[in-house]
Parts: sequence; structure tokens; C-alpha cells
Amino acid sequence: GATIEAVQCDNGREFDNSSAHTFFLTHGAHLRMSCPYTSSQNGKAERVIRSTNDIIRSHLFQASMPPSYWVEALGVATYLRNILPTKTLGFAHRTSLFTGCRLRTITFGSLVVHATQTSLPQPLTSLRRVLHCVFLGYSAHHKGYRCLDRSTNRVIIYRHVSFDEASFPFAEPS
Repeated sequence: GATIEAVQCDNGREFDNSSAHTFFLTHGAHLRMSCPYTSSQNGKAERVIRSTNDIIRSHLFQASMPPSYWVEALGVATYLRNILPTKTLGFAHRTSLFTGCRLRTITFGSLVVHATQTSLPQPLTSLRRVLHCVFLGYSAHHKGYRCLDRSTNRVIIYRHVSFDEASFPFAEPS
């Protein structure tokens, strides 16, 4: 129910344009830009960026993954920052307030084991296939996990998997 009086941002083009200025003016908000090359004027946002970068580096280091996977680590870091307990909510997890469920996070870059049951042409026969992957994060569009199949270098989304969070496939010699 509160009204926004002013918005402060850096000099990014997404804010410093006529449509953004018009939007804020029509909603009665004043748009303020920080001075160029003065990150201290946008301190809270800069601190969040620094903390997120620290999480990304920690994920990649722990999993022994190359820097080329920074985008995947960013997705997990953002997810974790969004579900972390906050002082505002009495140190409760945001998601658990809405769902009542406890949260479980999986270690980035850890081993994922996916077992599938495939039917063979002969009746009553099936073959169990086990696939070892690397956990890359949570799918934004599915209720599943993003997993890297290193043999094909493809990202696949699985739902029913097991995790070995003490094993990191990139740390092991291939």
C-alpha cells in the first residue's frame, strides 16, 4: 500500500531512456541516477552483486568446474540468495512461508544419478540404464533439475534423481 517516491539507479540504458522516464513520471516517482563511476552511491545493489559473485566463485571452486560454467553457477547463486532467510521475515525461508515445506538445496556441481527403465521388444523384459550427470541447478520452467551429461555435453532436465553431494565429477580425472 506504500507509494514509491523515488527510484535511484545507475546509469544503465535500461533506466536512462524516455520510456523509463515517462513510466516513473506517470506513476509519480522521481528517477535519480547515481554519478558515473561512483558505485558507492548505489551501495546496496553493488553489495548484492559482490556477494553473488562470491557465491559463484565458491561454487565453481568447490566443484572444480571451469569458469565457462559461471552462468549455471549464477542461476544457483541467485536461487539461493532469493530463498535465504531474512531478518524482515523473522529469519524464515521465503518459500517455506508460502508452501509450509522445508527447503532442500543441492550442492552445485555434485554427482547426479538418474536411473531409467526401458522396455525391450521382448515381453516382460526391461533394461535398467543408469546415467551419471553433473548438477547444474534448478529448471525455471519445469519441476526438475538441470543436469549436464558429460558424455554428450547436453543439459537435460530430470525429476527423479539421486544426488551424491560428496562427489564432484569435474574434480575426478576423465
